[in-house]
Amino acid sequence: MQTPFFGAKTVYLTAITLLVGFANATYALGEETRPQVIADVNFCYTPSRENTAYSELLKTEVDSPNKLIAYGDSPLQFGELWLPYNSTNPPLVIFVHGGCWLNAYDIQHSHALSTGLRRSGYAVWSIEYRRTGDEGGGWPGSLMDVTAAIHYGLNNLNKHVDINNTVVMGHSAGGHLALLASSDKRIVNRIKGVIGLAAIIDPALYSQGTNSCESATADFMGGTALEIPDAYKAATVVASSLPTDSKLLIGSADRIVSKTQSEQINIMVGEVARAGHFDFIDPHSWAFSGILRSLAKMLPVADVTIEKALEATDRKALGK
Repeated sequence: MQTPFFGAKTVYLTAITLLVGFANATYALGEETRPQVIADVNFCYTPSRENTAYSELLKTEVDSPNKLIAYGDSPLQFGELWLPYNSTNPPLVIFVHGGCWLNAYDIQHSHALSTGLRRSGYAVWSIEYRRTGDEGGGWPGSLMDVTAAIHYGLNNLNKHVDINNTVVMGHSAGGHLALLASSDKRIVNRIKGVIGLAAIIDPALYSQGTNSCESATADFMGGTALEIPDAYKAATVVASSLPTDSKLLIGSADRIVSKTQSEQINIMVGEVARAGHFDFIDPHSWAFSGILRSLAKMLPVADVTIEKALEATDRKALGK
C-alpha cells in the first residue's frame, strides 16, 4: 500500500556539538577517531534539495566515524561505527550502502547519510562488503558479507548502543541486500524492522532495464535470469520472510530504481514527491525527513526536538 508524505517538507532541529570530518579521511581498523571540535551549536538540517545529483552528494560536508571494526578476514569486510554526540545507549541503525552492487561505489558515498543520522541522535553501524569486481563479491557472496556484518553488529556492539532497539536499512542495491539479510533466521526476530530506500526487490525484472545500474545485474548475479532462474528466485525479496515492521521509501523522480520495483512486494510503501534516487542518502533533502519519520515509528525517538518537530509539522499540514 502506498502512503504519500505531506510533501515530506519537515525541518528537524537537534542540539549537538558540531564535529566536522571529511569523506577522504583515512582510518585504521579498530582505531578510535574523534574529529576536531569546531563549535557548540544548535545544528539545523533545513531541507533544501530535491533530486540530488550524485556529484552534489559527494560535496556534502560530513563527519568521521568513531571506529572501523572488522567483521571478517577480507580488507573489505568491515563496518563503520558512528555514535551520536552526548548520548548514551542510543538506538542503532544498521546501514547497507548501494552502488549497483559494483565495487566502483564504496562506503564513502554514504557518509552524508551516516552523518545526518548521527546528528539526529542515532548510532549507525554502516557496512562495507565485497561487491561485483571483488574476489568473493557478487551473488551470493555480497549477501553473505552483509548478513555476517549485521549478525556481528547485533552480537558485539551492545556496549556502545541499545542493541534491543535496532533497525536495518539499505539504499538501492544495498536496500536489496538489507531486505534479504533481514530475512535471515538469526536476524529477523532481533530487529525492530527494516527500511528499504529506493531498494531493488526483483533482480530478474530489474535486469530487463537498460540504465547502467540495471545492466549491472547480470554481472552481479553471474548470469541472466534465463540462464540461472533459481539464483534469481533466491535473490528476490519475499514479504513473508521479512520482519513484521518492514517498509519501502521511494521517490517519484527516481530514474535509477523505478516505482515498479516497490510494486513487486506487498509491504508498506511511502512515496516522497519529487525525490530522486540519491535524495535518500542526502540529509539536506526533503526525503531525509521521511527517513526520520519512519525510524521514529520503529525506534524510540532519538531526540525530543525531532518528536516536537514532527508534531508541529503534522499540525501545520492539517491546518491546526
